[in-house]
Amino acid sequence: MIVFIRSNPVVWDPRVEKEVRSLMAHGFKVTVLAWDREGLFNKFESSGNRVICRLQLRAPYGKLVVVAYYPVFWLWVLSKLIRIRPKIVHACDLDSMFPALLYRLLKRDAKVIFDVFDSYGLLVQARSKVLGSIVRSIELLVASRSDAFITVSRERLGFFNGVKLRLTEIVMNYPPSDCGSPDHTQTQKTTRVFHMVYAGIIASDRGLIELADATKDISDVEFLVAGRVIDSKVLDRLVNFPHVKYVGQLKFDESLMLERSADVIPVLYDPSVPINKTATPNKLFEAMMLGVPIITNLTGILQEVRYGISVHYGDVSGIRNAILYLKEHPSVRRELGLKGRLAFEQRYNWFLMEKKLLRLYQQLVTS
Repeated sequence: MIVFIRSNPVVWDPRVEKEVRSLMAHGFKVTVLAWDREGLFNKFESSGNRVICRLQLRAPYGKLVVVAYYPVFWLWVLSKLIRIRPKIVHACDLDSMFPALLYRLLKRDAKVIFDVFDSYGLLVQARSKVLGSIVRSIELLVASRSDAFITVSRERLGFFNGVKLRLTEIVMNYPPSDCGSPDHTQTQKTTRVFHMVYAGIIASDRGLIELADATKDISDVEFLVAGRVIDSKVLDRLVNFPHVKYVGQLKFDESLMLERSADVIPVLYDPSVPINKTATPNKLFEAMMLGVPIITNLTGILQEVRYGISVHYGDVSGIRNAILYLKEHPSVRRELGLKGRLAFEQRYNWFLMEKKLLRLYQQLVTS
């Protein structure tokens, strides 16, 4: 039995979904302990070898005050772990590790995996260097106490240099092959509205206001935005643009459906935020899978696969020119989309990551 711990309801969390499905497909029974901070989802779900249990406790995202709610979440998780008695606990990010380590103290033969989606030390550092340094020290200590360590990229692994880690694996955010396929008929239409689609968190460091501003005077452009709202001020400003439409918070498959209709997917991350310097978001690879070109300031991926246009973060004029060029050249959109899709099929699909995940689990089970 494996138990995943995640401090969100996991409905829109593609990484957890991918890892759980892969483990289930290879005979593991999985329970997910999740935190529904908005009280929107069922407390209990069961499907095949997977069970999801959710704590319905209202709490904010992206605010330091959430720390006051964590003890309730941790005690709830610990009580579930004691009842379920799993052999492996898969803790997603720092805020899930504390009940996992406490459980291992009680059940000595249990194993704990620390899966770092985001470094909380780097996230907090954007607000306070002192507090960020404290959180980072805790994160490094916790990593050294894990039985196995997973993270999303070589760059993120670099933040844990100097820490004595045991089993280690890099499992990147590639999408599964069965999640979607490109709709190349979209790029052959030259008279329809040009769709720019963003599906992710609504925050100030994702270039959303700049995207809206860059396209406000371009005719026949619709900017579709979906995702969890971290900064309500950003959304308030976005919806004041006539061509911007917020479609709400979507499940993973619904987000893919929306992205499939896109002519371009923007992936902009403010480089002044420390954690964004090593960002490798799902959207980069979802666009590949769907055969949709991107505009991005994350140049690393474009150096490997030429499936989009590079822009500078905050350069409204440059962003406008990139979008206008793609709008006026549907054949270029199609060519870039095909390059992305080919790269996905050959190198950037979840099948390759699944093998790494299963190898780590096999090593952990036999160690």
